[in-house]
Amino acid sequence: VVPDLREQDFGELRGRSYAEYAADPSTRGLGRWAHRPPGGETLEEVAQRAGRALDAIAAAHLGQQVLVVSHGAVMAALRGWALRRFDEAPVGTSNASGYVLLRRAERYEGPFPLDLDELVSS
Repeated sequence: VVPDLREQDFGELRGRSYAEYAADPSTRGLGRWAHRPPGGETLEEVAQRAGRALDAIAAAHLGQQVLVVSHGAVMAALRGWALRRFDEAPVGTSNASGYVLLRRAERYEGPFPLDLDELVSS
């Protein structure tokens, strides 16, 4: 377990429905990166925290396949981190889905669609 891959801190909205969170128009589109729930953290802060954790995992396992599992917001943040793209709306990841990133030297390649058949046969 890597603590920095934990879900976004939604502060005062913790335990409430996502519908309540999404009722605020600033949570949509490009604004999602900078939106801070009262007492919580922004998705860009999640990307910084979780991205550093992903970099450390990748560095410790060069040349190996590693599975990273987390919550949807964290996965969207990691996609932004890997692409270094915070100037577009975050791309959500559905429950029980994912994508593949390849670490080459100091950068990531991907994200590529997750092919479970390929992972099982490797």
